[in-house]
Amino acid sequence: MATIHNLLNGGIGRDLSPAPFSMEPKKLEVKMVINTDLETVCKNIQINLKTKHPVLQRYYDVRPERLNIIAGGPSINQTLPEIKKRYDNGEIIVAVNGAHDWLLGHDIVPHACMFLDCRPEVIEFVKNPHKKTKYYVASQCHPKVLRALKKHDVVLFHAHQDIGEDKAMPPGFMKISGGSTAALRWINLGYVLGFRDFHYFGLDSCYQDSKNDHAYKTPLPFENEIMVTCAGREFKTSVTMAGQAQFFEKMVQKFGKKFKVEVHGDGLTKHILDNIKVPQYEPDNTRPQLIS
Repeated sequence: MATIHNLLNGGIGRDLSPAPFSMEPKKLEVKMVINTDLETVCKNIQINLKTKHPVLQRYYDVRPERLNIIAGGPSINQTLPEIKKRYDNGEIIVAVNGAHDWLLGHDIVPHACMFLDCRPEVIEFVKNPHKKTKYYVASQCHPKVLRALKKHDVVLFHAHQDIGEDKAMPPGFMKISGGSTAALRWINLGYVLGFRDFHYFGLDSCYQDSKNDHAYKTPLPFENEIMVTCAGREFKTSVTMAGQAQFFEKMVQKFGKKFKVEVHGDGLTKHILDNIKVPQYEPDNTRPQLIS
């Protein structure tokens, strides 16, 4: 296990601010929770299900292609040539949130983009929807997102949050779990769509320099910085990003036999992957239960 230690303090306060200072490094354990209350989540689901968009309800046949997932970490500015090369070679490129417009700005039209966050700020990520892009939108997303995409190719999916949101969903629904962030949720979504070979770009889970956690401007609130150490290296990160990195590690170690994963670009997540024992992938052409 590539344990993450918090260097600057003994823990994290409820408001995500550093707890009282301590010189002694402490093991950092982050419990990720949804950023929206249950009432709002259920209301969003009920409104969005009244639209005419199809809802993801089945597994797809296993596909041999690799799925290139473009998240928003600063390292995509360095790995752009590789992303462009894969796009030009006809590989499948999918985006997370603002990486959608970043790709379009570099003449790369993503084959798909996924939105998971319930907050209304996500509307800022759909200002330039593209006719050739399929949009996978969690039913919990703010209704404004679907209104912005009403003339585009949209598929809804139900995101498993385990907070009681089931009461707003119809009987027999399929839930997509497996990630504390939209970037991580792509593994489970891609798994349902038939993919088994995942390649991440921009899944840094850390700052590249001061207050630069994305390769582009983001409307989402900036979090306090914390310093952590992991397998001999120090990283500047935030509580959310550290939690993402920890969830990634647990996900890979627990379910690594079900898929292959590679992380491109320097960062905390890649450093973790390089320092843990990953289970040997065991190909399975059946449609097993969701990983979570």
